[in-house]
Amino acid sequence: MKVFLLFLFLYSLTAFGKGQFFLFSKGIPDGFSSHLRDIYVYIPDGYEKSKVRYPVLYMHDGQNLFDPGRAYSGQTWRATESLNYLIQEKIISPLIVVAIDNTPGRMEDYIPEKKGKEYLNFLVNRIKPRIDDSLRTKKTAKDTGI
Repeated sequence: MKVFLLFLFLYSLTAFGKGQFFLFSKGIPDGFSSHLRDIYVYIPDGYEKSKVRYPVLYMHDGQNLFDPGRAYSGQTWRATESLNYLIQEKIISPLIVVAIDNTPGRMEDYIPEKKGKEYLNFLVNRIKPRIDDSLRTKKTAKDTGI
């Protein structure tokens, strides 16, 4: 019975909202390595029909968020389903999520003593301005998360 209820819960997650990830930019050079990064963006349901500005959450390991064909070991973090559910149930407010793919230098990117400062600079000075110029975002620090 528990397995059946779990199945119903997980199946129901796909019924909430229609927010989706889409490819925002392919092959962006990060400026500090020889790797290119793909950037995907989650737009909440209703974005196209409104003039609302949205807070933005930047997420690392973007290839793991929603697409099993790109995720490590084919296992995603089910970001689309989770975001749609949380927004539909009013647990969180609608937001834009920016998924930044990692590179083979993943661990160095996230450690300040290694390339972490360059990665953060890439996010703040290259990715955030592109997102803010292209989408209806709230641009302040209090409306931006990593």
